[in-house]
Amino acid sequence: MFEKIKSLWPKKIKSAYNDPLDKYFEGEDQLYYISSYSTAGIMVTPLTALEYSAVTACIRIISKTISSLNWKVYQKLGDRRKERRNHHIQYLLDFPNREICSNTFKSTILTHALLWGNGYAEIERNRNGDPIALWILEPTHVKIKRDDQNNLFYEIQSNNKVRRLDPEDIFHLKDITISDGTVGTSRIFLAKRSIGLGIAQEQFGAKFFANGTQLSGVLEHPGSLSEVAVENIKKSWRQRYSGISNSHDIAVLGEGMKFEKISTTPEESQFNDSRIYQVNEIARWFGVPPHKIAELSHATFSNIEEQNKEFVDDALIPWVNSLEEEVLRKLFTQREVGLGYYSKIDLRTLLRGNAQARSAYYREGIQNGWFSVNEVRALEDMNPIEGGDKHFIQLNMTTIDQAGVQPQQTQQPQQNSGKGEKNVQLILGDGIERSNGIPRRY
Repeated sequence: MFEKIKSLWPKKIKSAYNDPLDKYFEGEDQLYYISSYSTAGIMVTPLTALEYSAVTACIRIISKTISSLNWKVYQKLGDRRKERRNHHIQYLLDFPNREICSNTFKSTILTHALLWGNGYAEIERNRNGDPIALWILEPTHVKIKRDDQNNLFYEIQSNNKVRRLDPEDIFHLKDITISDGTVGTSRIFLAKRSIGLGIAQEQFGAKFFANGTQLSGVLEHPGSLSEVAVENIKKSWRQRYSGISNSHDIAVLGEGMKFEKISTTPEESQFNDSRIYQVNEIARWFGVPPHKIAELSHATFSNIEEQNKEFVDDALIPWVNSLEEEVLRKLFTQREVGLGYYSKIDLRTLLRGNAQARSAYYREGIQNGWFSVNEVRALEDMNPIEGGDKHFIQLNMTTIDQAGVQPQQTQQPQQNSGKGEKNVQLILGDGIERSNGIPRRY
């Protein structure tokens, strides 16, 4: 059967690179591009891996988190930047094509890249060469090849037709690359042992409870039994004590028989602990903190916020950078890049922290002049207020070279109101007022 399936697969494909893992991508072992047996004897494919909850949870939390973020077009003007809401690339990022929204596009292409190692979208262009749509391609329908002049191209198989596209017409999101960077490697393939072990543990648990009884062991009879008697005792035992409904029932033995337990329960074999460990193992493969996929055995209130930041740094930022760079390379023209156009996925909402931490952060920004009141209100999705665009600094700050320098003292003329002599006030050059010899600031 296996040989018959392999006979349907292409015999030889010219790879885009020469790597020790070429057998995974080309030749007679091309089938392993979509499936591979793990050491535990489980067939692991990108689709069967989704049946393991830890894998699905990691892919979901990465793809859905990034897809929920704003993706905007900016233009750098000197030391400033300006959002360009009316730019045609902004419209493309908001509406990739007439069939799907931006959220679906981002989550789908990320899911493909996380499962197959590569996420593809065809760039549709108008007569002027401007991109007008992005169409998701199934990873199993795309092959990366080189022609006789060693030029890279993409071969697309769809509707029993084969098309050839140049690299500039393919939006290509890659996972881990192990050669010249032209093609990503499936993380599912690399983690097949860990995933296979996790699936095998679930199958073991399911079969354990399907078989039911925890009285599994040896029945010892003081006499000798014929084969027929042995089969009758086994049949009677299964009928009476097998199955979930008979679990933990009381066994009554006759004729001097004894029961010796020889199998272990899941608790005795640390079955539950091994399943928890395997969940952590999958989280490690995807760079996701375990608490993000509901594994809270080592999570505490004090470390959750720090783990959330690690999730952004380790799991999200690499994908965000790849998306932004692919837009810069494939969607903007060279002229637009020269004029300072670029796209940015806003991660600030993920780094906001709790209300107390945000309040301290904003207060420090306003007091030190790098935030205005309206800028803070914008970050909190609040409307601006009149006069809120001003920036403030503290009056008691100075430069390092002026530290310790005594300000020049000046005498202010006394004013006699005619009601008696008043206290003399000396106004110093740095804005310090002395009253009765005691310094105080305005």
